[in-house]
Amino acid sequence: MDNFDLSQNVQFSTYAVPMIIGEIRRYLRDNNPIRVSRSIRDLAYKTLAVKERIIKEIREGTYNRRNSKRARSR
Repeated sequence: MDNFDLSQNVQFSTYAVPMIIGEIRRYLRDNNPIRVSRSIRDLAYKTLAVKERIIKEIREGTYNRRNSKRARSR
């Protein structure tokens, strides 16, 4: 609340929601018993995205392993 500027003519929630989310993330990051590096987290997110894309393509019947990046790099 100390940094909320009334002269900006915005609702308090516009300021508060990102601040609260940031504080929750900071708390979870700082109080987590295991530290995971940013590069490992980024790799995990990319892996999940590829997994979801492949699952979607398999369901749609459009998945072709020969057209995947890994198959092309061999």
